[in-house]
Order: sequence, then structure tokens, then C-alpha cells
Amino acid sequence: MRKKIFSFTGLLLLLLPFTLIAQTTPDEFLGHRVGADRKLADYNQIQAYFQKLDKESGKIKVLTIGKTTLGKPMIMAVITSEDNMAKLDTYRGISKKLRDARGLTPDEARKLAEEGKVIVFITCNLHSDEIGSSQMALEFAYKLVTGKTPFDADKVLEDVIILIAPTINPDGQQMVTDWYRKYVGTKYEGGRMPWLYQHYAGHDNNRDWFMLNLAETKAVTKVMYQDWIPQIHIDQHQIGSSGARLWIPPFANPPNPNVHPLIWRGVALCGMNMAYDLQKNGFKGVQYGQEFAGWWDGACDNTPWFHNTICLLSEAASVKVASPINIDLSEISKSYIEKSMQFPDPWPGGWWRLRDIVDYELTLSLSLVKTAYLHKEDFLYNFYKMCKDSIEKERKASRMLLSFPKSSGIARPHSECSTS
Repeated sequence: MRKKIFSFTGLLLLLLPFTLIAQTTPDEFLGHRVGADRKLADYNQIQAYFQKLDKESGKIKVLTIGKTTLGKPMIMAVITSEDNMAKLDTYRGISKKLRDARGLTPDEARKLAEEGKVIVFITCNLHSDEIGSSQMALEFAYKLVTGKTPFDADKVLEDVIILIAPTINPDGQQMVTDWYRKYVGTKYEGGRMPWLYQHYAGHDNNRDWFMLNLAETKAVTKVMYQDWIPQIHIDQHQIGSSGARLWIPPFANPPNPNVHPLIWRGVALCGMNMAYDLQKNGFKGVQYGQEFAGWWDGACDNTPWFHNTICLLSEAASVKVASPINIDLSEISKSYIEKSMQFPDPWPGGWWRLRDIVDYELTLSLSLVKTAYLHKEDFLYNFYKMCKDSIEKERKASRMLLSFPKSSGIARPHSECSTS
């Protein structure tokens, strides 16, 4: 009898890891390494892998946040501890309370900041041919749910709720992948598609974030400002091939004067931690503080500033979709060869691959999650403080308008005029 009990217990112990811990790596699922030369995961594969992780782990939940212009489901994964997963509505509610600062005292806000979880939103592959981040997302999710990270993932996921949309342009991602696969091995390999990357906006779908014309923009905006209210957001992009290997914040001058200074401080904190983690892992050619300014307010990565969300941008050097390129040092402009305080470790040239993009973006994404964990209560309380300051600023402006005599011709706020 004792042997049978022992055998049954042993069987349970053998089965337990397979039921509670994700087992399938993205490499096993795809049949090739993530970011391998001339290999891409298309949107159908990305969806399927995230859904597989959802079945294998209690630390990830896949949601559909809307439909694309061409009718595809847009997925977003929630990654956090299993305890947090059971109380997501509670933590979303705390974010909403901190945003609507009118009914909170500072002491109440601090208590909520202590109780709450910082929410980090990562959006990938907005421009469909900037495809590296959609590949990176697979490995990022796997590493977090399995704890194969440079930090204690279980501890971090107790304080951080991560939202990751592996592509916020699924229609274009599928089109680019299909087109690329069709011509791999021919003289047209890595060439551009002869039609729009997005059904209506083409490559300019990152100009829609103040107008909200596109189905994809509306779906992501609903996540940002209605359903989840993240305190931190990063939008991951790619840029040309002959400059820096990666651009990250802080942003360049000038700053938009309507953005709260705590946004710029938070952006700098996150960006410099990224730079530090990239450098200590040997990644060269990382630039910050130049080129991309903190002024323009029409894109996915900067409209959240006006909602008091710490929002960042990353721009990795491109390859020919998934085909490696070789860049001679003579092809790199002088400003990307010489060292500067914003560019202390230039890249020497050579082969540049899709896997390099994946590695850089994976490192910066994990760094951002770690920073969110280290400053959890600050990020939550300062979110409240920025929202409170915004409300007070509006009230002050309303009182100033009401102080003008009616004969001045200056329009008064309707809600207060009606009670005066």
C-alpha cells in the first residue's frame, strides 16, 4: 500500500510542472530561433503561440481588444502573477481612482499606490514592415512566465501588470510576412510591397493618434484611457540602417510646455535604465537625447503624455525585413562613429540581423519592467499627483476666465457660468 501511495505522489510531482509552468519555447513552436535569418512568425502564428502560453501558464491571459480594419482579431496579453490575475479588476479600479484625483487626498492616494500594481503597456510593430518587435514579443512573454529573466520574475510580477500587444497592425504584419516569404531566395528578397501597409493610412498610421480614424488606433486608445489606464507605455519602432543601432529616450529638445515635468523625469529614469542595461550586456551603438524631440503630439508614443502617462519610444536599426545586411564603417555617417555623451559606445559596422533587433528590444523591454517594479509606488503616486495638478490647472484657468467682466467678450466656461 505504501508503495502505491508513493508512486501516486511521485506521479503528481512529475505532472505538476507540466500543468502549471509554460513548457513550449517559441523556438520549438516555430521550428526556428526567434529572429533567425530569413525567418518570420506571421500574425496567425503569433496569436497561436500566445494562446498556447495562456493554456500552459496561469501568469498570462490573452485578450481580444478589438478588430482590425480587415476584420482580424487584435490580441493583447496580460502578464502578471497568478494572485494578481485573479484581482485584475481591483487593480484596474485603483488606476482609475488615481487618475480621477478629485476625490482623493494625498494620504488616500499613497495608500492606493501601496496597494496597487503599476501597469506597463508595450505596443509593437505599429508600422508593419518594422517587424522585429512582433518577433521579440514571443520570447519576451515566454521569459517572463517561465522566470528566465535577469531578475526575479516572480517577485517583479507581484508588483507589475504587463500588457503587451505583439503587433498593433495585424493586417500589415501578415501582408509583410506573406510578401517577404514569397520572394525569399530571389533577387526581390526583402523588397517593399506594391500596396499599402495599412488599408487606409499606408505607412502613416502613426499620425492618427489625435484623430482616431482607424479601427486599430481606437482599440489601443480604449486600452490606454478607458479599460486599463497604464502608468507607463512604450511603442517600439525601427529606423534606417546606417545610423545608431538603437535610439531610446530621453528625448531631444524642445519639450512640449504642456507636458507635466514629472513625465520628462519619468521618461529619463526609464530610458537611462535601459541604456545602462543595454550597455552592461555589451550592446553597442545606443543613442539617446538627440533626433527625436519631446514636442510633437500626434503619434502613439507621445499623445499619452497629455494623459499623464510616462510614454517612451524605441527605434532600432532595420534590416531588409528579415534578411541580414552588412554595413561597412564607411557607410555610417560621422556623427555615428564619434563618441559623445549621448552616444558613448559607437557600433563598428559589420553584419546586422533581425536577431540583433530582437536582442536589443528584448533587453530594453525587460529593463523597463524592472524599473517599473523598482519604483512601483512612486509611479502610481506620481500618476495621481500629475492628474491632480492637471485638474487644479484647469480650475485655476476657469476661475481666471470667470474674473473677466461679461462685457469683455471672453467666453466663460459653460458649466460654471450656468451657476453664476
